[in-house]
Amino acid sequence: MHPLHLQNVLVPDANTHLLLIFCPRDVLISPSLWQYAVLFNRFSYPSELEKTLLLRGYHTVLQDALPHYPKSMKCYLSRTADRMPSERHQPGRLKTYYLLNAASLLPVLALEVKDGETVLDLCAAPGGKSIALLQCAYPGYLLCNEYDRLRGRWLRQTLESFIPQPLRNVIKVSELDGREVGDAQPATFDKVLVDAPCSNDRSWLFSSDSQKATYRICQRNNLPALQVGLLRSAIKALRPGGLLIYSTCTLSKAENQDVISEILTSDSNIVPMDISGIARTFSQDFTFAPTDQKCSLLVIPEKGKAWGPMYIAKLKKGMSTRKWQGELCSSSPPLPRTHSHSVSRRKRTGFLKTTRHVKIKYDEATNTKKSVISELDVVNHQEEKNPKSRHKSQKPTCFHSQESHKNTKLLSMISMQRTWYRLV
Repeated sequence: MHPLHLQNVLVPDANTHLLLIFCPRDVLISPSLWQYAVLFNRFSYPSELEKTLLLRGYHTVLQDALPHYPKSMKCYLSRTADRMPSERHQPGRLKTYYLLNAASLLPVLALEVKDGETVLDLCAAPGGKSIALLQCAYPGYLLCNEYDRLRGRWLRQTLESFIPQPLRNVIKVSELDGREVGDAQPATFDKVLVDAPCSNDRSWLFSSDSQKATYRICQRNNLPALQVGLLRSAIKALRPGGLLIYSTCTLSKAENQDVISEILTSDSNIVPMDISGIARTFSQDFTFAPTDQKCSLLVIPEKGKAWGPMYIAKLKKGMSTRKWQGELCSSSPPLPRTHSHSVSRRKRTGFLKTTRHVKIKYDEATNTKKSVISELDVVNHQEEKNPKSRHKSQKPTCFHSQESHKNTKLLSMISMQRTWYRLV
């Protein structure tokens, strides 16, 4: 769409129209002004490139700005519009950097992923945020879901280009409708990222195809319902006490604040998390517009700063006393510390083609459960050696010592609760 025609675009969202007036149009529609950040791949670190970027005037963005900022993540940005050439995909060779909108890292940082946690990237393609997540921590299990088959291939290629083979054993890619994931894996994940499909203002404004741009505008009316459906599914997949990040790359209030308001109004078990401090911390590199929600941020494009748009909202699933599907109520007694559980579960056909084998232990000091990452995919290797084992019962078995024999009855009761075996 030509810049001169921008003023004639009919935007159904009045709030979006005001923001488009506020944002410089040339920043949105001129690629020469887009500032691509360079995210380094810690699994193939480009030391020489780092020296080159510093000589060219690049600086680290987001570095050490937050208490929980991962030291393993390195991202560079130029004060002036600049773009590094993209690296080509070469099978068997890891790429050294990933080009992205620096604002795309804010949802990842807000999620605060830690080593050993189970993470769901519900709408993962093309894979930039999944790559960023893996620069922050070593998850115990990362599920990257993408419903669109073509985008799913793109996602797999991205993961292959940046992630070493040993780490791929804890990464799975599925092609479910995101609205079904919550029912397929209820109360399973510590952290969930929903980078939802959206109207993508930059894309349709920049499009030279007027018919395609018009279609995108009409499509905006249907997106909020889809986004709410994805969020509800993500909430089901999230364990009690887990964190959820919702993000879009649109200025539309209907797809941003209104979607979050709908979730908060309809689900009393969801708690908004204040992230207003991020705007104060990163104001030097980003321009933020008010959202009237302490749990959300909106990055808007501006010359000389990292470009957007990017909306981020942070929510937490409360510890409900009710039994939700796939969850155990918070009033249930904790397992004795001397017990561990070895759990093997076969995933639904078409969702994940692997069997997960997770050992869960209990910490006496904190009385919390911990998953042993090294146990992942053990069952798969056993099945390859002994195909008959595939037909054996997949029921979980409790192993206990003599000193805790008196708790056998309690363990038998709890072992029937499937939700104790979700990863936490």
